[in-house]
Amino acid sequence: MKKDRVIWIYYLTEFLDNLDFTLPIYLLFFTTTLGVRIDQAVLIGMLSWIISIVFDFASGILSDKFGPIKIAKIGYLLIFTNLALYFFKVNIVQVLLIQSLIGIGLALISGVMESYIYEYLKQSNRESEYTKLTSNKQAFLYAGRTLSAVIGGILFTIDPRYPFLAFSLSFLISLGIKFYLPKLKIPSTKNNE
Repeated sequence: MKKDRVIWIYYLTEFLDNLDFTLPIYLLFFTTTLGVRIDQAVLIGMLSWIISIVFDFASGILSDKFGPIKIAKIGYLLIFTNLALYFFKVNIVQVLLIQSLIGIGLALISGVMESYIYEYLKQSNRESEYTKLTSNKQAFLYAGRTLSAVIGGILFTIDPRYPFLAFSLSFLISLGIKFYLPKLKIPSTKNNE
């Protein structure tokens, strides 16, 4: 299988997108640092995922209209800015808004790279590599999650807000890398980039 810049961007951004430094400390941060009860923290997390699922439908329509990479960049900006807000003192109402906007951001980036890579391979007459690439992507996903679980706990002991800052920065870096993706000619969208 030929490795090229686009494939490595795919793998690298998958790794970066899964550096969820907040994963091991999420409930602890909400209950000890923000003073939220555990049942409230769980409901806030559920709200974020429900919003993400609801907006996932709209993100497909927006991707078709404006291009998947443009919509994903908006999603990355939403996630980056809202995760960074945790570095500041926030109250429960702000947490609800932040988590809602993160949910919308997650919906906007959902599945974009997979569809982009499929079209890229199709236009390169390498469609048969798609299954292998998406399988390889899983290794980068799990590497990101594993590494961030360890580092997230260490960052939390230094400052409870550092895991959110680190997670935010991983999305910012991933967004920056996306600017190096070439434009594709996808017949189903007018404004693909």
